[in-house]
Amino acid sequence: MSSSTAIRSRLPTRRASETFGFQCNGQHCLATVSFFPDGRLAEIFISTAKAGSHSDSAAKDSAVVASIALQYGVPLETITHALLRDASGRAASPLGQALDLIAEQSIRGGAFSPCHSTSKFAVISRDYLATCPVPGGRYQNCTERKE
Repeated sequence: MSSSTAIRSRLPTRRASETFGFQCNGQHCLATVSFFPDGRLAEIFISTAKAGSHSDSAAKDSAVVASIALQYGVPLETITHALLRDASGRAASPLGQALDLIAEQSIRGGAFSPCHSTSKFAVISRDYLATCPVPGGRYQNCTERKE
């Protein structure tokens, strides 16, 4: 039996990231992503509008595990293929939906593709993000905001 050691590609402590809002199973979600210098997705963080709930914890944990897998070189396609899908083939979880949106939008090249009226998500500026959470833990029009 041969032994191989996987090597984790570490990210710089300070790095550019982009945040976008989307809907999953009727919940508002936010995802923040960073990329390796070659353009591959390096990490993803997800939160839902129901902060502190089991679904929020599961979304956050699954994103951390996906980020670790990406940093160990697991292809994005392998991760998305392994995630749950509904009968029509749509991702059934916030992580799956976020990764599908990332793949769909062919992100990279400096930023997300420009949003337009039919886009499924919008890049959210840091200024908007600061005002996004509203009392009650809900996000205010995050999926409709265009910068």
